Amino acid sequence: MPQPCDILLAGGFVVTMERPQARTFRPGSVAIRDTDIVAVGSSAEVEAQWHARLRLDCSARAILPGLVNSHVHAGMSLLKGRAGDRPLHRRLREVVWPFVQAMDERASYLGTRLGCLEMVKAGITTFADMWPFPDATAEAVKSCGLRAVLASYGRTYTVGELEALAAAPKRWNDPRLTPAVGIQSLYGVEADTLRQAAATARDRGLRIHMHASETREEVDDGHDFYEIDALGLLRPGTILAHGVHATERELDLAAERSAGIAHNPIANAKLGTGIAPLALMQARLPVGLGTDSAAANDRHDLFDEMRMALLLDRRRGEASTLAPADALAMATIGGASVLGLDSEIGSIEPGKRADIIAIDLDDPRFVPLHRDRPAQVLSHLVFSATGADVETVIVDGRIVVRNGVAETLDEADIIAKGREAAASRLSAAGLA
Repeated sequence: MPQPCDILLAGGFVVTMERPQARTFRPGSVAIRDTDIVAVGSSAEVEAQWHARLRLDCSARAILPGLVNSHVHAGMSLLKGRAGDRPLHRRLREVVWPFVQAMDERASYLGTRLGCLEMVKAGITTFADMWPFPDATAEAVKSCGLRAVLASYGRTYTVGELEALAAAPKRWNDPRLTPAVGIQSLYGVEADTLRQAAATARDRGLRIHMHASETREEVDDGHDFYEIDALGLLRPGTILAHGVHATERELDLAAERSAGIAHNPIANAKLGTGIAPLALMQARLPVGLGTDSAAANDRHDLFDEMRMALLLDRRRGEASTLAPADALAMATIGGASVLGLDSEIGSIEPGKRADIIAIDLDDPRFVPLHRDRPAQVLSHLVFSATGADVETVIVDGRIVVRNGVAETLDEADIIAKGREAAASRLSAAGLA
């Protein structure tokens, strides 16, 4: 007799993204009970064993794990489109840092809600954030029902601030939220401050999330993986955002320290910072994909990042090195590994959290689909799909987006308040 479950995603093209080998099922089904996945497999097998309170017909859908954005500044959604075409360091000095200085708790809350709305509608269920107001960010993420690793946006730290960050889980009271030590940059920060941050991360079991080897300028000034290591910041669980100019030896060092890379291909391309050695990264350590800030990218869409990651890597003359399946892995299980959450999310497996998305394949861009050739379907998902094709999003077993609409959020209110907060803070920063 079938067992009861809460949600059944039925009859779709299921891509599990599990390791060491992802599987596909067509038609496939996924059963969810409470917050967890309880079954995945062929539709005939799963539906013979499970009876759902809610059955979703996914016959024209691809079913994937929720996407993982491994590097973002969600609160900076209020700065979208205002940094122009300035190179990175001018952009930081003239626009980003003055804007950050003008931010406050309420504006950060509203900006993060705006970023969360954009991300979840594009299938992003988990993200690693870096922003100066982690408590306000945490409240915003909780209100949106997403999962996140939340780091401060530190250029200076006091011991009290670091201890408050370590004690954050008690204040946040949400198992989906994890604190981390954020390092905005190595340049312009006292070495003793960075060593103290590294010591706190080590002693309190916190991850470190930091920008690393993003520009040639900073690397030429000696701010490379070797300095990160010497300061004690390169350690198990460190999230290295960008790594554009990392050498093979540096990547070997990062792998020895059990760190991970958050690859941001579109932000790197827009800012003109270079093309990261993705194939070398992939061969050595966990790699996830990030959208970076809206001021560097203008959108939070990991389908864009998947496509750009492969296209830029092929520009390096390595056309046969990485395939669409590798890009999907970076956006799911790879990003989960970088964030240290791969035992909970990143793949569709019984016992993992039910963070799942369904992609609408009923569009001319996906025709012909060739469902009997899984590699071609994966290629469509990477090269043809966009975040706008996400129809259903489930986080922790709860439907948060259905038919492309955020069911649990007031979209109009988030957009209106985000618009007002952007105008206020841009004026305060002298950027109106």
